[in-house]
Amino acid sequence: MFFKFVAKVLYIKNYYELSEMELFTSEVEAFYALILRSGEKISEQFSKLYKNFISISKELNATPKFEKEKLQKILIRIGETDFLAERMWLEGKVKEKLGVVVPK
Repeated sequence: MFFKFVAKVLYIKNYYELSEMELFTSEVEAFYALILRSGEKISEQFSKLYKNFISISKELNATPKFEKEKLQKILIRIGETDFLAERMWLEGKVKEKLGVVVPK
């Protein structure tokens, strides 16, 4: 089960990076459905970890670069969220949209 989740995250990240928004949206929805179908096979924390990743990824994708205030709120949300997969990647993507230089 764990490997399916990791693969889904990689697909989502790749589609975001490649600006393949239809594929991004489709993969996000498929991943959410997988989490729901997994039910009791995964812990509540594991589920929250990936549901939060999905939620913030969707919000980031929907927020244009010029909405700096909203991007700052997303950055704060990332910092305050306890269970979050790919925190550093999400922070980096928000900072890129804000125009902050992110070391590679």
